[in-house]
Amino acid sequence: MSMTSGMETIDLLTLGFMFALIGIAIFIAVKVIMGDQMSLEEQERLGIGVTGKTFPSAIFRLVYPVAKKVLPSVGKWKIDNFRQKISKKISSAGLREVFTPDEFYAFQVAFAFCLPAAVYVYNFILGLGLSITYVPVFAVFGWFYPKLWLDGVIKTRQEQIKREMPFVVDLLTLCVEAGLDFSGAMAKVVEKGQEGPLRSEFETVLKEIKLGAMRSDALRSMGERIAIKEISSFVSVLVTAERMGSPIGDVLRAQSDSIRHERFMAAEEKGGKAATKILIPMAIFILPAVFIVIFGPIILRKIYGG
Repeated sequence: MSMTSGMETIDLLTLGFMFALIGIAIFIAVKVIMGDQMSLEEQERLGIGVTGKTFPSAIFRLVYPVAKKVLPSVGKWKIDNFRQKISKKISSAGLREVFTPDEFYAFQVAFAFCLPAAVYVYNFILGLGLSITYVPVFAVFGWFYPKLWLDGVIKTRQEQIKREMPFVVDLLTLCVEAGLDFSGAMAKVVEKGQEGPLRSEFETVLKEIKLGAMRSDALRSMGERIAIKEISSFVSVLVTAERMGSPIGDVLRAQSDSIRHERFMAAEEKGGKAATKILIPMAIFILPAVFIVIFGPIILRKIYGG
């Protein structure tokens, strides 16, 4: 009896969640059809009507018309703490020119609506037989998908920066030892260096310095945006050297040697982990086959004789 009542409670919760999603869907549909009137200042703050806006993922480009209509309502939410967190993540991903925090939340709402709708359109067309009770699952996944995607972009970008860092630091060292100051060396890296996220970060640092920021503050901001140990240590050493009046060339040369040593040690560590990880597929897939080949004939001979 209690089990039946428990199932009924679950069914009621699922039904209530489905009705809530239907209400959100109707709200979004009304927003898409009717739209909202906003001032030019509000549109600029939210990122609406920005010309040349392109998104790095095709699925975001598909969902953007829905997100654009939801955006005016999202802009009224009192979620300043969450906006700051998302703004930091967007900066770490190097997508400041692509997303505003409000735009990103609008995408979350749009995905929470569009993903279940798309799945059940395919379900109807292909006859997959999915139950309507899966709607909450797809809606929750749609809500979290943009965050998962953004975390993946940040991780990929950080790995690229780690790979670029030894070469960029070497170029900075050569420029400083050739007689340039550190700002001039950064300008040469931006001008002559290979295209990549670390070069774009130095370009941002130069822009902030031109706008009046202290060089140490601009470098600290870069370290906060990238948020990896190697860059934070590099920035800390540079700021300390500038404060103490130490020769920047010597500091950069020491940092270059340290970064290469750390990269070599990290490669050795990954190699050791790979040797350990390969034991699992060997034990599951290779060793049983070897045992069958070796002991199979002996066992068959014992069973059947001859």
